[in-house]
Parts: sequence; structure tokens; C-alpha cells
Amino acid sequence: MLLLLLLLLLLLLLLLLLLLLLLLLLLLLLLLLLLLLPLLLLLLLLLLLLLLLLLLLLLVLLLLVLLLLPPPTPPPPPLLLLLLLLPLLLLLLPLLLLLLLLLLLPLLLLLLLLLLLLLLLLLLLLLLLLLLLLLLLLLLLLLLLLLLLLLQLLLLLLLLLLLLLHHHHHHHHHSQ
Repeated sequence: MLLLLLLLLLLLLLLLLLLLLLLLLLLLLLLLLLLLLPLLLLLLLLLLLLLLLLLLLLLVLLLLVLLLLPPPTPPPPPLLLLLLLLPLLLLLLPLLLLLLLLLLLPLLLLLLLLLLLLLLLLLLLLLLLLLLLLLLLLLLLLLLLLLLLLLQLLLLLLLLLLLLLHHHHHHHHHSQ
């Protein structure tokens, strides 16, 4: 029975250790993410700059086209203008998305930090549990030892009693 209990405790300890390892891995991954975030931000900014440059180029082209159109001809039809504006609009959409992302990044960072803190707390709790289990294990072992000692003592006492009884009986018989 005691052996079974000990085995169970050992299994529990192993499981806890595995959990701790998993948590540590998660923490490492989160830290990596946090380290990589500045790089991602830089990349996003570069993309933004590139898009802005493209926008400027398109605007310049537009102006040139408008300037190069001969004055006598009637103003360009609205369709042509729309066609020229479409790429601009298409470029503006990703820009807006990127801006949104940049605005959301601090929030994401905060969330990540909160997650990290929670994980650390969990780790601490698990460590405490581990310690408690170890203490229990030690207590059980101590109890086992005590029981063994008690058994030995009882056996010794029994032996002594038997010897005494035997001796006494023998002696009595002899005197008669």
C-alpha cells in the first residue's frame, strides 16, 4: 500500500516537472516574440515609407499627365481621373491597415506581458506544489521508517516475553 502511494507520488512529481518544462518553453517563446517585435516594427515602418514613396511617384505622374495634356483638348473625362485615382486608393488601404497595426501593437505588447506574468505566477504555484509534494513524500518515508522501527521493537518485545515465559516455566518445572 505504502509502496503504491510512493509510486503515485513519484509519478505526480514527474508530471509536475514536465509541466514546468512546458511552461518554461512557452516563456522562452514569448520572450523571443518580444525580442522580435522591434524588428517587425522596423519592417513595417520600412514598408510604410516605401508605400509613401510610391504614392508620391504616382502623384507626380498624375500631375505630369495633367500638365502634358494639351490645353485645347477638353478636360479629361471623369473616367480617366477615376482610373488614375484607383491605384492611389488601393495604396492607401494597406497604409491604413499598417497604421492600425502600429496602433494596436502596444496593446498586443501589454497582453503579452500580462500573459508572461500569468505564466510566471503559474510556475511559482507549481513549484510550491512540488515542494509540498516532496514534503509529503518525506513525511511518508519517515512514517514508514517509524512503522518499521515499531515493528522491530514489537518483535523484540515478543521474543523477550517468549524467552522469559519459557525460562520461567522451565525453572518452575525443575524445582519440583
